[in-house]
Amino acid sequence: MHKLRRAPSPGSAQSEATPLPRPDAALKLLPAPAATVAPAERTACLVCPELSALVDLLGDAVAADGVALMLIEATLKDIAELDACLDSCDLDRAALCLHRIVGGYHVLGPSPLMDEGRALLAEMRTARKGATLARLARFRGRLLALTWRLEEAMEAGREPRTA
Repeated sequence: MHKLRRAPSPGSAQSEATPLPRPDAALKLLPAPAATVAPAERTACLVCPELSALVDLLGDAVAADGVALMLIEATLKDIAELDACLDSCDLDRAALCLHRIVGGYHVLGPSPLMDEGRALLAEMRTARKGATLARLARFRGRLLALTWRLEEAMEAGREPRTA
């Protein structure tokens, strides 16, 4: 499973990136850990409408997994860049990053999270407010939760099924 790592700050002596903790708000959106869920219930708790949308769009689960994997990898890179933008309060670069994220998830169809991303992007381009960075950080947490859910649903689909 991919784990997001923050790049060292410029000029820092840190040679290894350190894992980022999952935000508490994002944890509430995730299903229970697999170890505490019975196998029959695991599939039910990992239902991921975003992955289902890709299968519906592409007509093939293998192709959907490939696209989902590319989306996950791109999102994790964009979140790392978004973190750097938040650290430096660089709203111009953050807007470009957010534009890539919202555009990438457009393939999954309508989404309240991406609607929020588009509204936030419009705010960042026009009327920048002090609360914009805080809203962007909250959006980042929900996006990361979606990315983990998508990844976990893909992994659950790869597990051998027993009759």
